[in-house]
Amino acid sequence: MALIEHLLEYPGWGLAWGRCHVITQDGVDKVVVGGPVGNPGTSVVNAIEQIADAIEKHIHPSQFELYEYLPWSVPTRRPSFQRVIFSPAESHKMPQWQDADPDDDPFLREALRAIKKYKPYELAQLSGLRVVRALAAICQLEAERYDEQKDPH
Repeated sequence: MALIEHLLEYPGWGLAWGRCHVITQDGVDKVVVGGPVGNPGTSVVNAIEQIADAIEKHIHPSQFELYEYLPWSVPTRRPSFQRVIFSPAESHKMPQWQDADPDDDPFLREALRAIKKYKPYELAQLSGLRVVRALAAICQLEAERYDEQKDPH
């Protein structure tokens, strides 16, 4: 089956929204998230909990394993995949990262082939992908608080 690619916009923690590359495949409960060069907002690493929530809400509604593609990993000094493991007690909280080898996983190998077709791996190269904009829970909570202050009854 063919891979499905999106650009996900997420609020992150700064003034500018972030953008990441999301790769899925029908019938596969795995998702790859890449942080292309040129992301104007919070890095994928620092917003991974928001990104996982947004993927579940807008792109892949069932449970999934999340992998992060790093175009440049500081420890290895080369591109790498990391599996993101969240606390079993809470959905998409307390992330931990674990090395993942695309040679051991057909989906990751296919995702890597898709990533490599964007040379260089920059946001501008991904402009033809469908954009999904996430409404963060933080934005929803702020809107609810505002409404409650306007009309406390």
